[in-house]
Amino acid sequence: IALVLAVAAAIVSLTADSITPNHVLEQVLAIGGAVAFCLLAVIAVIGFASKSRDVMQPVTGRAHAAVVRDTIVLVGSVAVLFITLGLLDVPIDQLLVGGAVTSIILGIAAQQSLGNVFSGLVLLLSHPFGVGDAVSFIASNQS
Repeated sequence: IALVLAVAAAIVSLTADSITPNHVLEQVLAIGGAVAFCLLAVIAVIGFASKSRDVMQPVTGRAHAAVVRDTIVLVGSVAVLFITLGLLDVPIDQLLVGGAVTSIILGIAAQQSLGNVFSGLVLLLSHPFGVGDAVSFIASNQS
């Protein structure tokens, strides 16, 4: 339902100029439709991600289903953000170029730290062991 309402809000935002001749009302409809689209589309993305996790969990396990859910939420949220900015006539190309340059600079500068962060996230999301599992440590005397 949220997806259908989000599409309807996007249509209202795109066609606001043909709905009313009043310029102020046109702006209000365009901005209101874009905001409504953003909220409803985020709800739809989260709902879709939760359903996909519920479907995948018996087949792939809890950890992999959670990773898929988080990936769907991340990609869907970025797509919703870009579509909302497009509805509001914000130039997206400058944002993409600035974000890409910033990401490259930060990625090169913090390569070791980012590697540790992503390794920690993988361990956090994959749950390699749980409460009550037996864990053994093997000491090595290699000098």
